[in-house]
Amino acid sequence: MKLRHALRGTAAGLLLAVCLTTPTLALTGVVDVGGSVLRVRKTASTGSAVLDQLPSGKQVEIVDTATNGWYGIQLDSVKGYVSASYIKLLEEAAPVVTAEVSAVSASAAQSESTYVKVTADALNVRTGPGTDYAVADELAQGKVVKVLGTQDGWYQIGSGYIDAAYTEAATYEEALEQLYIRVVQGPLNIRSGPGTGYSKVGSLAKGRCVKVVSVQSGWYQIEQGYVSAAYVEETDYTPAAASSKGQELANIALQYVGYSYVYGGASPRVGFDCSGLVQYACAQLGYSINRTASAQLQNGVTVSWDELAPGDLVFFKKPGSTTSKPVTHVGMYIGSGQFVHASDYGVGVIVSNLSDAYYTTGYVSARRIAV
Repeated sequence: MKLRHALRGTAAGLLLAVCLTTPTLALTGVVDVGGSVLRVRKTASTGSAVLDQLPSGKQVEIVDTATNGWYGIQLDSVKGYVSASYIKLLEEAAPVVTAEVSAVSASAAQSESTYVKVTADALNVRTGPGTDYAVADELAQGKVVKVLGTQDGWYQIGSGYIDAAYTEAATYEEALEQLYIRVVQGPLNIRSGPGTGYSKVGSLAKGRCVKVVSVQSGWYQIEQGYVSAAYVEETDYTPAAASSKGQELANIALQYVGYSYVYGGASPRVGFDCSGLVQYACAQLGYSINRTASAQLQNGVTVSWDELAPGDLVFFKKPGSTTSKPVTHVGMYIGSGQFVHASDYGVGVIVSNLSDAYYTTGYVSARRIAV
């Protein structure tokens, strides 16, 4: 637990550290692995079995320092080993025999904050620590980001550097409200609980960004379930705002949920196939796009999965398909990880989750028509 967390909730902003009268040796550390996780092993060897995974910021009790390059730590009733290179020691206190109380001001704890909030209307993210460096991105007022390092009045964050003068300290709770993770190795299984013993409920493709609901030891809870922290990284990602036209397109397509699937269909009177549905919706706002899914892949502009917004077309190729066509299916993104599409005979126009394993595996690209 970081020092600032211990301070939270105290009216005077003081941390009261009471040293017991019984002689003890306190050795505490914090996991420091950036956006990754630290594996806890059964013995002090990289070839040993993994007992658990710890995220950055996790406080651990060190019970053994005798093994070169490794710390023995206590996990509930189990002892494990972690690489000492990724543990930052917080304190190494000598035994004491008299009770005493020490106080640390809240401002001092705040200076150790890992998170900051943007106070400017908009803050440039630059490629280096100075205004001479190129602008790589922009953060809106109120955006909370994780600080990876400091240099000459600048904070290093995941996407570059920001001027510290236009930020203020933020709490972990504020950061969690805006926290997104990006899949770095996929497809990544989504499970019903925080562990590999829980059932698989879906999957996420590499590069997919999703919002975090909570963090547990080695696992992130997201809206659909839980994902292992070993295969994701925290990101400064901000969801794309839907344009009014894009949202209108999505709303039009949603009107036809429940309509029949008809091969070659492109109107409510006849029914729809996949490309017919999105072509019809686009036409209602004056956008003329190609008729087939493969041809529609040439319309609009390419957007990444991270940039998906309502109204964007999402393209798929059936897993295992041997066709030479670049895609075999298309739908329209409606937000919140979902899309509307004319699925198949007997199913018709429905709303599906992009996180479903079938669509994650078959996902090809996305195009924005309302630009």
